[in-house]
This record gives sequence, C-alpha cells and structure tokens, in this order.
Amino acid sequence: MHTVEAIVQLARRTILPEPATWAGLEPLAVHQWGNRNNFVQVPARIEGPAQLLGKLYLCPEYPLNLLAQERYLRDLNKMQQDGLPDYRPFKSPLAIAYSRQDAATMTQLQSQLGLATSDALGSTVNPVAHPNVVLSYKLYPGGVSYPVPILQSLYGSSLQNVTLKPDPATNPLGLVRSRNSLGIYNNVRIQGTIISEGTTPDIQVYGTNVQIEGVNLPPLEGNSQAYQLPVAMIRDDLRFHGNSAASVQGLVMVYDEFELRQGPKTQAFQLNGQLMTSGLAIRGRNEFALLGTLEWETQHSLFLLQYAPLIPTSTKYFPQWMENNAALPIAPGLRIARDTSGVKYHWHTWTQPIYQKDPTDPGLRWNLVRWVEGS
Repeated sequence: MHTVEAIVQLARRTILPEPATWAGLEPLAVHQWGNRNNFVQVPARIEGPAQLLGKLYLCPEYPLNLLAQERYLRDLNKMQQDGLPDYRPFKSPLAIAYSRQDAATMTQLQSQLGLATSDALGSTVNPVAHPNVVLSYKLYPGGVSYPVPILQSLYGSSLQNVTLKPDPATNPLGLVRSRNSLGIYNNVRIQGTIISEGTTPDIQVYGTNVQIEGVNLPPLEGNSQAYQLPVAMIRDDLRFHGNSAASVQGLVMVYDEFELRQGPKTQAFQLNGQLMTSGLAIRGRNEFALLGTLEWETQHSLFLLQYAPLIPTSTKYFPQWMENNAALPIAPGLRIARDTSGVKYHWHTWTQPIYQKDPTDPGLRWNLVRWVEGS
C-alpha cells in the first residue's frame, strides 16, 4: 500500500455580481432612500457625496433665531472659503430631491452653505432587499455549511464587555444574527456582519468604546481588490444614544431609521465607510439646545457689534464667536465619511455560496498546497 497526502485550497476565482443598482450607489457616503422626513443638525459632518430622497430639515432645533441661524451657516461656508477647515454638515455635491424640499431649505443649502446641489430623482424604495433570516452560509458549492449564531441565545438581550470576531473553523466570515431588540453597552467590539431579524429587529447603542468593523473577504485569485460584506444589515432602527461613543467601519444598511440621538457636545461618533438608510436623523447637542431664541439673538447682536473685518482682534466668523463666548464647538464630533482605502462593498445573495465557479472553468478549481508521499 502506498499513501499520498494532498492538501488543496480553493482557487477563489469569482463571486456573485451585485444588483444592477449597486454601481450607482458605490461612490456615496450616505444614501437615504425613503420618502420621509430627515433631520440634520450642526455640528455634524457628512464627508463625501450624499443623496437624500426624502424631505430634509436642516437645523430644526437651533439656532431658533433666523438671523443667527443664517449667519452661522453663511460663516461656516465663509470659513472654508478662507482656507479654514470645512465644518459644513454636507460636502458638495449634494443630490437631493428638489420636489420634496421647501424654499427655505434650498436657500440654506445653496445660498447660505454654498453647496452645489443636483436633483435626486431615484426610487424611494430600498435599493436591495433585506435578506430576512440567514440561517447558514457556505463559502463555495459543496462546502461546509456554517450556522449563523443568534446573539440573544448566547448573551441575552444586551452585549457588554465582549468581542465577537470570525472563527476560521466555525464562522470564518463572522456572521451573527440579532433576533428582536438588542442593546449594546460598554466595551463591545464586533468584527464581521450583524443581521437583525424578528418582530422588533432594532439595535440600540448605549455604551462607550463600541466598535463595529467589517472584515475583508479572502481575496480573489490574481486580484488585489479588497471586498467586504456589509458590517450591519438592520431590518428596523439603528440608534446611537446620547452618551454613547462608537465607531463603525464598513457599509451599514438600515431599513427604517438611522439616528444619532441628542447628547453632550463631547459625544463622539465616527462612521467610516458607507451608510444606506431609509431615514436619517442626526440630532443636536445638549449645550447648543439649551440656548433659547433670546440667547441666540443676543449673541448674534454682540457679534455684530464687534465685527470689523479689518481689525485683527475682531472675531470674523459667528461660529468662532459662539465657540469662544458660549463654549459651543465648531468642529463636529459626529462624522460619516466614505471609506477611501479602496475597499469594495459586496452585496451577497445568501441562498448562494460566497465563491462561485468562474464562467470560463468547467468546475471549481483547486490549488495544490502540499503533496506528501509515504508508504
């Protein structure tokens, strides 16, 4: 008897193509698709192209004095024109459905913030359907079927002081399911993909030191392109509460509302990747909201009294005046930015394995890793 041990590895040649709508969405930092009300309050920043198909309410909470509000927005634009950092809530170009906006909002965007805008005429239905329930997945046809664990079965209805990451033997892509509502508290790190399901499939983030990170798929053979599955597919709401501090790396899909709730000016949130959501709500900061109409009017009047562009000691921008005299920071602690590392977000059909037979091959191809002959 002569024995031979051969170790082979799948030659990952191709993955399923994305839906036809996918390519047009790839450049966006934010795509909001629902025909509904959306709220964005300073200081916050969407860094990269954005598309809003619903009605936008910009600065609905403050400044309530219209003259102060107009000056604040105009001076945010003037600051970036003068070479200072761009702290406007949006970056040009902004695609927005003109027919759903009122004239005051368009004036805020175009005349006051100086944004280049275009009319967004896209469909207000979701660009891709939520996968519903993903019980298991395969890496390739005929391969191992990996069950997707339910977080509530392992940890209950809340996570705290836990790290979830891929396991090469049992869950190589790090997929997890959240059945019904899930609360995330302090010191939680999730690496992989979280999919919510059930009758109340929302996720509420309350804690600090929360990290949610996508992971790269094993690369295709002869291809340097990095691919990632969405880091979160939330069937209902994804809410970050006022005292939370979180960072998200990857593509987030929210089929109801993505909300950053009102909190202190020190609250930090960073999403580096892409946000696709039916509804968008970026609320204000407590310290800004505490100033009533009269206080904003008074501060605006005091600013104008000292305003003298040719005098070096004069404060030239109203946001700087409010930072110096009312301790209201200009720099946004809430940021959503398009990832610029070159990663490509891949939308997968979960009834199919991740890797597929290349159309030019008769079947799956395998690379010989090791060949050992014995006796």
